[in-house]
Amino acid sequence: MYDDIKQDIYLHFVKYDNLKRYNHSIKVMEKALEIVEQNNFCVDLEQIKLSAMLHDVGKVIPECEQLKIIKERKNEFGLSDSEYEELLKCPNVWHSFVGGVIAKKKFGVTDEAVIDAINYHTSGKPNMSLLCKIIYVSDVIEDSRTYKTANVYREYVKRDFDNGLYEILKEINRMLEEKNEMVFSLTKNACLYYKEKKWKES
Repeated sequence: MYDDIKQDIYLHFVKYDNLKRYNHSIKVMEKALEIVEQNNFCVDLEQIKLSAMLHDVGKVIPECEQLKIIKERKNEFGLSDSEYEELLKCPNVWHSFVGGVIAKKKFGVTDEAVIDAINYHTSGKPNMSLLCKIIYVSDVIEDSRTYKTANVYREYVKRDFDNGLYEILKEINRMLEEKNEMVFSLTKNACLYYKEKKWKES
């Protein structure tokens, strides 16, 4: 399916005059495929390509339109009432769920595993699928990211993928709290889940 819609994905980013975001998506796909190869993960490469290239299709949409979609599609996200109310207060997460809607409605994606990976690539969640984890991590450490600790997290992920995931979740929680920004409960709970998992496996 990816080959059938890759030109349409490109044109979506062109429409919103954001080829920088398109190029980022290519980098996420490349990093995700690299992680699969490094770890010999058994995962559908078509799902990887679709999830990576579509993960930010919602981010180029103006925030006012994102919020409108979030409100109109409330029942499609599988969130509890309290999680949905939290989501409304976390505009940095809106584009993820909007992206899932666009993937379905505009690009015809019916694979729920792909939609799940798109929906949770920003917040994460407890007990993510392997596909979801790969996209989450790849978005943070793709090779054009130049933030101060990017190489540190690339090394964590290279040495031990699941530990790298936990370290990234922990750092994102810390950074948001340090900035006094609201931390979506799914992100907090993901961090706690993988902390406990790490403790049990040690």
